[in-house]
Amino acid sequence: MRKSILSLFCVIALCLGIACTAVPTDGYAEQTYAEAGDADIPMFAVTASPVVLSFGTADEGYASAPAALTVTVTNIGNRTVTLEQPASTEHFEVGALSDEDLAAGGTATFTVQPKTDLPAGAYSDRISVRGTSGGNSVVADVFAGFTVLPTASAVEPDDGGRDSILKASAAIIVALLAIAIMVDGRRG
Repeated sequence: MRKSILSLFCVIALCLGIACTAVPTDGYAEQTYAEAGDADIPMFAVTASPVVLSFGTADEGYASAPAALTVTVTNIGNRTVTLEQPASTEHFEVGALSDEDLAAGGTATFTVQPKTDLPAGAYSDRISVRGTSGGNSVVADVFAGFTVLPTASAVEPDDGGRDSILKASAAIIVALLAIAIMVDGRRG
């Protein structure tokens, strides 16, 4: 645990462009984190952008899924990273990676799109992009959200504005689910 905390502080320092050396007291070897751009010390990391994909809403029984959105994965380390194809989830289809081997600073893209024929409800899934570099693992997470609204027959004709409230509530639920998944992912 102490090693993880020391490493976290050094990663934060690295992001700020400050050199940092972690000297743990639990018998593990000393770890040095370099200033950004120091090519002599290996750094392994990828990011994904955007991190949150919002596909809005559709009415139950929708004929076609909302348009696919593109995610860009960037190798922000200084060593080549080999990416694994991200898997589709229960509610979202993931397209093929444009490139699997990313040199330092390199990018790859893939698409995400909600699956068709989902019943009414709010859907939010985490899509993980994983890779390796010299035996080191890297990961970047993307969170996708989509809401399917009940058909008009499921809503009373004179609902006194409940349909508008339902749509607004669904959008809020998707946003909260994405945040909850993101926070949970950072704890794990």
